[in-house]
Amino acid sequence: MSGPTTPAPRQRRRRSDADRSVAAIIAAALDALTSDPDASMAEIARRAGVVRATIYVHFPTRESLLDAVMDHVIADVAAGMAEAEPQRGMIAVKASARVPSGADRKDVALYVALADSGLASDIKAGENAGAHLAHDHVVRWFRAGPSPDANGDMRWDVGLPLPTESGSASTIVAFVQNAKAGEVLQALALPLTAACAPLR
Repeated sequence: MSGPTTPAPRQRRRRSDADRSVAAIIAAALDALTSDPDASMAEIARRAGVVRATIYVHFPTRESLLDAVMDHVIADVAAGMAEAEPQRGMIAVKASARVPSGADRKDVALYVALADSGLASDIKAGENAGAHLAHDHVVRWFRAGPSPDANGDMRWDVGLPLPTESGSASTIVAFVQNAKAGEVLQALALPLTAACAPLR
């Protein structure tokens, strides 16, 4: 009877190569899709330095690759928030974005907001006295941040006060907007977890 086997060095090396390929593909996809949301799998493969078939080995469909890219972005944002050490009553937000095209950078800035849903209020006076009102998507705090640098990058560490009375769902929203035209170029919304409750 033979004892337990351990992976051969060649197998470990193959796994390590596969992990590097996946990381390169996700990074290349994020870069390509930031500049062109319709970037082809061939273009992503070119940027990753692999053949297109290699992408399909790890991501059988375009949708599965897009899911992996979104998971990567959310994990990065969550890691940044976890590393921050906010003061009590504050949430620390690390926001970053890129506007690749120089033509799109004029009048553009990075914005961060804290919104609440599930708020309620009781009207005590006036013609609506006694009414109970529900409020969703209420912006509690809103901050305007930096404009793109020469490379189109924006990075911002900002603290937002946590309302002592919150609704049923609080969300941090970060977005890139052309303030003059009103056009939103990029946006990301992340719900606050229950872990934030002790900070209020």
